[in-house]
Amino acid sequence: MLKSYVVIAFRNIRRNLSYSFLNIFGLTLGIAACLVIFLIVRNELGYDSFNSKANRTYRVTLHALDYNANVSLAIIPAMRVDFPELEATTQVFYRHDALVKVGDNRYTEKNYAFADEQLHKVFDYQWLAGDANTALQQPNSIVLTETTAKKYFGKSNAMGQVVNLDNRLSLKVTGIIKDLPGNTSMPLDFMVALASIQKNLEGGMHAFWAIAGASYAYIVIPPNYSIHQLEKKMPGFIKKNWGNDIAKSAILPLQPLKDIHFDQRYINNIITPISKDTYWALIGVALLIIITACINFINLATAQAIRRAKEVGVRKVLGASRSQLIRQFMGETTVLVIVSVILGVALCAIFLAQADKWMSINIDSNQLLQPIVISWIAAITLLVILLAGLYPSFIQSAFQPVDSLKNKAGVSSRGLTLRKGLVIAQFAISQILIIGTLIVAHQMDFFRNQDLGFNKEAVISVGIPDQAKREVFKQQLENNPGVKDLSFSSGVPSYNNNFTSFSSPALGLTKDDVTEMKLVDEKYIDMFQLKMLAGQKIWKKNATDTLHSIVINETMMQKLGIQDPEKVINK
Repeated sequence: MLKSYVVIAFRNIRRNLSYSFLNIFGLTLGIAACLVIFLIVRNELGYDSFNSKANRTYRVTLHALDYNANVSLAIIPAMRVDFPELEATTQVFYRHDALVKVGDNRYTEKNYAFADEQLHKVFDYQWLAGDANTALQQPNSIVLTETTAKKYFGKSNAMGQVVNLDNRLSLKVTGIIKDLPGNTSMPLDFMVALASIQKNLEGGMHAFWAIAGASYAYIVIPPNYSIHQLEKKMPGFIKKNWGNDIAKSAILPLQPLKDIHFDQRYINNIITPISKDTYWALIGVALLIIITACINFINLATAQAIRRAKEVGVRKVLGASRSQLIRQFMGETTVLVIVSVILGVALCAIFLAQADKWMSINIDSNQLLQPIVISWIAAITLLVILLAGLYPSFIQSAFQPVDSLKNKAGVSSRGLTLRKGLVIAQFAISQILIIGTLIVAHQMDFFRNQDLGFNKEAVISVGIPDQAKREVFKQQLENNPGVKDLSFSSGVPSYNNNFTSFSSPALGLTKDDVTEMKLVDEKYIDMFQLKMLAGQKIWKKNATDTLHSIVINETMMQKLGIQDPEKVINK
């Protein structure tokens, strides 16, 4: 009987190719879209979950004027003394730009960190070579990821090889780890022993407010240890090590590792946090898409039902029961859905292979073979079969034999009402998705083309690892006919990396606020075409000047309670 159902199903698919194509095509797109969204949401909501101690790992942060992900490198050494019960502690000095020289080859890397020897006790990195306990212990040691090692040394053994970092450090490869998952809050291409730059950091190592840019601290609490117990001790910890004044003005919140990717309160994160609401909205979109695909299937199937009325009549005359007809039509639906699922999974795999280029989302297509994903695919297959197949099956099997053979079969008024309702629902969902897409497209156009208040065309920003050679670099650029203008600064107008507090008691602003400050040269304002509302541009400071000249923007002017730009000059 089952074989008969399958044979009949394939005959009907072949006989009604256009109908079958539309159904399969619609379901394929719907299933592929849902699968992609499922994998993206699963990937994003699973940030840092690959760490076995993720539920016991916390990032030590700072809350003074705002929530800051960066803390002083003095925090972790003090915590190791005052909280010996902690299972592990580590500090990381993260960097975004590096020039790596390997033999005659040079590479520009974006994600690396100086880390201490306890990093492996906090994060679960899979070590392919080297000793995790000692790899980052000695100065001038470097640990590479598998891909980075292959890029630098090909098939040769990378262990013991030497690489040069920023023309300053000669580093010996002491370990190789497996590539990190895409959903980590601290992506790394390689790690360098923090001891390599310890001397450069010693000047501010013991100061609470000496916060090196992109310095992070992580701790792991023991099992069955309450984090609230540790939080209660933190004010006393600050008071003991840095005094009562700092204890009154700052706290050190302990942020769960799994919350880092979603907590938007913090500045200076390695990866910009995204609200979880965004992903719940994506799940809603996925549900709307699959519902629309099922409605489309039902409408096409019920429209096709009239054409199959005689077939139903003949089968009933020959003795087929209604339950047998339902099983037959459900079998046809199952075949169509399974074909659609197979094509949808293939389409999803093709998309994931290009997702990193198109959307900066790194999801391995091998995730499609994971048990939880296979279970989800099976669940969605069953759900679509039931949603798309039950109603048409009951409609088609309900035809009366005599009416069917006399061409009098038709869908009941109740069925017509339901079909009309489904069509209206389908159009309503489609309109919602189209309007949403247009809004997003408009917003993206706004992000890309809105006037930012400075010139960004044909401007290249380059980090200078060796400041001692800045003047030589400047002369070479000025002699290059391809360079129209240049300026040295701590960052372009859109780059925030140097936050500081400010106040003005004379203007009534007695409580400290926080702002981003840039150190720039005299060419900065002209090169970026910043519009001056009042006063003079930045000029080169003379050795005899006792005051610093600053240029502020409109937002700071309003913070100071001044509306007229001319009235803020010389304040």
